[in-house]
Amino acid sequence: MNIDDLFQAARATLRDEYAGYDPAAGRTRLEDDAVRDAVTPQPRGWVEDWTAQAICRTADPDELFVQGTAQNRAKSLCTGCPVRTECLADALDNRVEYGVWGGMTERERRALLRRRPAVTSWRRLLETARTEYARATGIAHTQPHQKEVVDKALEWTA
Repeated sequence: MNIDDLFQAARATLRDEYAGYDPAAGRTRLEDDAVRDAVTPQPRGWVEDWTAQAICRTADPDELFVQGTAQNRAKSLCTGCPVRTECLADALDNRVEYGVWGGMTERERRALLRRRPAVTSWRRLLETARTEYARATGIAHTQPHQKEVVDKALEWTA
C-alpha cells in the first residue's frame, strides 16, 4: 500500500465518521475539535500510541493535507496538541512527505532534515531534549512547549 492509498483510506474513514456532523455556529469542525481537545490533560513522558491522543484524529484530512496559506490553519490545530512532539518525530523519522505533522509543513520538515542530516533518530533526540528541558526547568508534570524541545535538540546537533 503506498501513501496515496493510505491517504484515500484515511479520508474515507473520516468522512464516514463525520457524516451528518454539524459544527457550532460560525466554526468549522477543525475548530470545534481544537476547542474541545484544548482542555485534554497533557500526557507525561513519551507517548507510544500518540495517534490516539492527537487533536487531529477527528479532523477532516482535507483540512490537514492542504497547500499554501491553508497550511497555517492546519498548523494552528497542532498548537494545543498534547502529542505534537511525538507526531513531529514520527513524521521526521519516517520522512513523511505530505501534510502538516507536528505543526510543521512538508517544506519546513524537508528544510529541517537538510539542516540536520546526521540525526538518525528524531524520536530519541526529541525525547531526550524533552527530558532535559523538564529536568532543567523542574516542569515534569506537563509537556513543555514543542518549540523549546526542538530548540534544545537543535542545539545538540549544531
